[in-house]
Amino acid sequence: MVIRRNFMKLVGGASASALLPGAAFAQRRPMVYACTGGSTAKMEQEAFVDPVAKTLKIDIRVDGTMSPAKVEAMVRANAVEWDIVNFTGGFLHAGTEKGLLTPVDRTVVDQSVLEPALRHDHGTYTHCGGVVMAWNTKKYAEDKGPQSWADFFDVKKFPGSRAMYKASDYLSEASLRAAGLKLEEVYPLTDEKMKIVFAKLKEFKPHVSLWYTQGAVPAQALATGQIDLALTTTGRMLVVKAEGAPVTFTMRDGLINTFALMVPRGSATYAKEAMQLMAAAVGEPAQAKLLTAGAYGPVRASVIAKATPEQRKYLAFAQENRKNMLLVNYGESARIAAKYASEWTTFFAG
Repeated sequence: MVIRRNFMKLVGGASASALLPGAAFAQRRPMVYACTGGSTAKMEQEAFVDPVAKTLKIDIRVDGTMSPAKVEAMVRANAVEWDIVNFTGGFLHAGTEKGLLTPVDRTVVDQSVLEPALRHDHGTYTHCGGVVMAWNTKKYAEDKGPQSWADFFDVKKFPGSRAMYKASDYLSEASLRAAGLKLEEVYPLTDEKMKIVFAKLKEFKPHVSLWYTQGAVPAQALATGQIDLALTTTGRMLVVKAEGAPVTFTMRDGLINTFALMVPRGSATYAKEAMQLMAAAVGEPAQAKLLTAGAYGPVRASVIAKATPEQRKYLAFAQENRKNMLLVNYGESARIAAKYASEWTTFFAG
């Protein structure tokens, strides 16, 4: 008792309680799962976060403000507040190159359930969708819209206002397909191919009335009739389509965009739990929830095989869609984006 009283006097009542056995765990802040917000956050919470929180009996808070810049700032400052993040494969590759991500613990996370192209040392792919051509059905009937990037870039065949993503992501691939390259010819992104990309985009640029940086913008602009056609994502389009907006899109010639879970370097508070969440996200129960999520689809083949014909219509990895789509090589995209950073800046500024 004397020792205990002296100890309490030494550190103070409040501080001492934090150092007592089990108190540190009891007072840990909630685990933080960062993502891009919106309907995607709801989907990820239901499929990945809530089941793990229940199983591990921990509090997991979803933060919808995830951005690569924030992760880099946290890691560089040694002040990481996000325990696990979900973002596109582009950041998985860029973050690995910059040393921002923690290696995956393969003793916990079984990536063998994924196809080889989706296995990575610093993250685990969890879901996918498509970067596709979409249109307002008051402008073009449901079955009369563009069916290829060549169609989308053809302003005589498909006149109308267009929206494009104001970043290099996906524009190189779409431009090369519009220029006539076959799916298997798009990669690698060589200097010669980049000449084709910029020539194609320079020709097309006057016909783009909306350059956006936020993913929700083109879907809403299509829904309201502000624009007629857009390069956008299936996740956003399925949401507005379900709300009854006069819009549609085609999976044909789309670009498959993939999303991955990653753990920022220096995130130690929930290091074990983060890997357990990552493992659960590619488990069959979590992947199966994505079949009915209405935003993005599963990446696990065994789950896709169980999808109904109606569900398969918008699953990028369903074979009937995938054979006409390009799986984005984010390693190539990140490399070429960095190499041509000044050219892209000049293009968008001009």
